[in-house]
Amino acid sequence: MSSDSETKTRVRSVVATLDEMALIECIDEGLGVLGRDDQRKVYWRMLLIGKMKENGTSDKGILRDPEGFLKSIEDTFGIGAWAIERSITQEIKKRFELDLQQSGSLVSTIRAAMHRISELQDDD
Repeated sequence: MSSDSETKTRVRSVVATLDEMALIECIDEGLGVLGRDDQRKVYWRMLLIGKMKENGTSDKGILRDPEGFLKSIEDTFGIGAWAIERSITQEIKKRFELDLQQSGSLVSTIRAAMHRISELQDDD
């Protein structure tokens, strides 16, 4: 078993700020369409990250490679991917108060949220 400090270090290497963690939480909430319990949400996120590794796009992570993340959703869920993409997109729009011009697809929504996060950091 890994210690709490090892786990926190791993999380920090993927997620640079609390705002980015909030974005990951939106992704987990969107994956809740597949099952509402927390363990299932994390399972689906880890499965999709595994799919990104298979496709060779996981080095950047979900937030920095939204195209790779979307591809992993499409590869994993096929024709049902649209429902998961929509669910995640809605969660991100709600949390980061994005309007329709800022976000349409999952990829553009993640990018708009990351832009919003960088604006918040610049204000600090």
